[in-house]
Amino acid sequence: MSRSDERDVVRRGYDALSYHYRSDDADDGQYAPWLAGLHQRLPASAAVLDLGCGCGVPVARFLANAGHRVTGVDISDVQIERARRLVPTGTFLRADATRLELPPASFDAVVCLYAVIHMPLADQPQLIKSIATWLRPGGWLLTTVGSSAWTGTEDNWLDGNATMWWSQADASSYRSWLQQAGLTISAEDFVPESSSGHALFWAQRPQSWPGPALCEATAVTDLGIRAATAADSEFLVDMLVEAVNWLPERNWSREQILANPALAHYVTGWMRPDDFGLVAVDSAGRSVGVAWFRYLTSADPGYGYVSDDVPELTIGVVETWRGRGVGRTLLRAVLQAARERGIRTVSLSVERANFAARVYAAEGFRTVESFEDADTMVAEIGA
Repeated sequence: MSRSDERDVVRRGYDALSYHYRSDDADDGQYAPWLAGLHQRLPASAAVLDLGCGCGVPVARFLANAGHRVTGVDISDVQIERARRLVPTGTFLRADATRLELPPASFDAVVCLYAVIHMPLADQPQLIKSIATWLRPGGWLLTTVGSSAWTGTEDNWLDGNATMWWSQADASSYRSWLQQAGLTISAEDFVPESSSGHALFWAQRPQSWPGPALCEATAVTDLGIRAATAADSEFLVDMLVEAVNWLPERNWSREQILANPALAHYVTGWMRPDDFGLVAVDSAGRSVGVAWFRYLTSADPGYGYVSDDVPELTIGVVETWRGRGVGRTLLRAVLQAARERGIRTVSLSVERANFAARVYAAEGFRTVESFEDADTMVAEIGA
């Protein structure tokens, strides 16, 4: 089946079964928390692109009712006709999303829910790069994509008289494509559906964005790793600020962090005799991230304190380098350095909503204590 044929199957399927898929008065359903989260991230009267907008319900309807300026795109004539009727304040285009040409930096957010998986797989990486260019600095992408790789069709879809077609990669491929596009992944989740499910990503265009071409050229393979020294003390403070402010809506100043004893003790007096860490540097020798261990005590415990003889890990990455594998590279390298020092157990604290929590779990950390919104995790790394 050619790409043109695949697109026609999807278009005809939604033309035929638009009302089977979603009624005019459908509620927000599982989309509700995602849309509420997006609204909280957006400025007033934001410009939002809804790719694969369908009939405009619920995404465009919610955003328009919240006062945002919505542009919807869908391949189905029937879906677009309904969207124009159901969301009269929106602008809706019947078009193939993979062939769109839009001005750069024209949207505060792009929403693409259950739509990428109806597009030819070969076109998907380029679409993600295009989305990154359409976003304004600080703009958000909210998307659901494949969790596991699969391409195929289903006849009599939704018990109707039409066929539907899908093509999707696995979550790790989408994660890589988002990173290569220069977007920072702030959260990832699994959305179950029947016996399988989808991956949901929140990704953001950094305020200082090098663009997809430079992001690919400066891949994580170009990183160097060196030992942290006493001369890195100011950079550690900078990276502590980055680590604390991982949430876009959190904006603690350097002064606030250093005035907070519960945070300042991770960097005050660097470096002590038992402190150690590693710094990631780019090809020009500039520091782009750091991972460091510090022993804290029961008299002055850290958020991830386990015992006096277990060092606590902190990782910070420069904003423009987040979501590109720097943190994971540093994590693996610093754990190896800890092994070589004869350390058997290390700990850390991570907020549960932070994407880094998934990275730590994948690298062998397990939760030993949970609090309201954060977990203390440990890794048994051997000697």
